[in-house]
Amino acid sequence: MLADTLIEAFDGGRSGPELLSQYPELTQEDLDAIREYAKVPLAMRRSFGAWADEADDLDAYLELTRRDREASARRAED
Repeated sequence: MLADTLIEAFDGGRSGPELLSQYPELTQEDLDAIREYAKVPLAMRRSFGAWADEADDLDAYLELTRRDREASARRAED
């Protein structure tokens, strides 16, 4: 799950610029959303179904953003 991967990266000391470099499909807005989501304790994110649904929604949003950016980059190259 990408949201959890990003949270772990932040917890491990990775910076926003490092993550944007590693995941160029993400925006600063995406990372801000992940930081807000990470404020919810892990146990709560895991134990309540609503939190899991939000994580899935966030992952879907990040994937859509990635695809849109890739499509834009291909159009710019043409």
